[in-house]
Amino acid sequence: TVTVLLARPTRSRAAFLAMIAPAARGPRAVPGKDCFHVLECADDLRAFGGVPAGAAVVPWIEDDVGRELPVAGPPSHADLRRRTIALVGALAWLESRGFEPGRASFFGEIAWQSPGGAARSVVTPVGTLGAVEEALALVRTGLALGSWRAAEEHGDMLARLGAMRTPDWHELVAEAKATGRVPALVRVPGLAPSDGDFAAARLVLALARVAVTAGLDEARRLCGVELRERPEILGRFPDVETLTREVLALVADLYEQQAARSPTAAPAPWDDVEAFASMGMAVGRADGELTAAERNVVAIGAARVFEITAEGDLGRLGATLARCETAALDLERAGRRLRAWPFGTVLALFDWLLHVAIADSRFAEEERQILAGLAGLLGITQEEYRRRCGWYLDIDPSVPVEVAPGVRACAVCGASFPAEAQFCGDCGTSLGV
Repeated sequence: TVTVLLARPTRSRAAFLAMIAPAARGPRAVPGKDCFHVLECADDLRAFGGVPAGAAVVPWIEDDVGRELPVAGPPSHADLRRRTIALVGALAWLESRGFEPGRASFFGEIAWQSPGGAARSVVTPVGTLGAVEEALALVRTGLALGSWRAAEEHGDMLARLGAMRTPDWHELVAEAKATGRVPALVRVPGLAPSDGDFAAARLVLALARVAVTAGLDEARRLCGVELRERPEILGRFPDVETLTREVLALVADLYEQQAARSPTAAPAPWDDVEAFASMGMAVGRADGELTAAERNVVAIGAARVFEITAEGDLGRLGATLARCETAALDLERAGRRLRAWPFGTVLALFDWLLHVAIADSRFAEEERQILAGLAGLLGITQEEYRRRCGWYLDIDPSVPVEVAPGVRACAVCGASFPAEAQFCGDCGTSLGV
């Protein structure tokens, strides 16, 4: 392909890249090819004050399109300590937002450098990569054009999806401005929390809640006490200052959560929740058997993406899922509703659909077919669909993969183990939902 006609303009860099991907394969993939053409119909977008993504994307097309995400190499001791602190902080934050961190799985990390040269990172939960890619694209745009408003405002979406804490995002953006360097999204095979990480996360959350109720001075004092007396903390935070900084970052988010729970907070968009539930149940039902694990992944994905945490809303979500288990599903209508969301959210929803497909430890032909169709309904190109399958499954989705009954498949590296296995023997990832 050498020419692409874009009849639907977009301000989303991720969406723009997905649309031009068939033509954007450069000389590394197509020897001798040194250019291609994009015709972008953007007159209406500009009339309403919008700026299409095309101009900002051009400098990075050759580097970004079709490139696999980098994989972290053997970690140093400093890498392991930094990554562990990030993992503990993420678990504490997810629990504070009602996201059941015990069921969390992590894809990798966003890594960057501070102006002083220190390595920094936050871990990236599964189901949030679309929003993260969009966020890093906005950082690139900010560096190129000097306009940072869109990048700064994107932190709200990242927090809503459970991708990263708002203070972490603002810190990342500020340090990217100072260094002129874009953070990297890096895949980390085997990034799985241990029992000690969960214990440390619960303690960090407890200290943050003390800070909210009893004040920062009392929280700082208790940080010193816990660091001396609790081994699960001692092995993960090198000093009181590091632990206190992690607690204070969570305190800022707790205050934001209190403000969001005000009587004026917007209710969950239930029509869109039902649209996602329809798609999730369609994937689960595709091979003729809807399992409890598949239903559970749909519930977790809906709760995280649409911020459903209140007990009454969780009950309504359960009723919605039960209705979609046996009802006739209008997937075209569901696609129209969900396409209206920002593209990063659409990709996050699709990532959860991928995990529904493998929740029963197999990726069947019927699931492959329906996922490819749902990708089209959501405006996701088949190339993007294959890329995301490669991230999560290390497989070509055009070839169905069957895993024998009684076997569990690792969602990170694709290895298979007996049904009673709890962790992947190859990469260490938890095999639970």
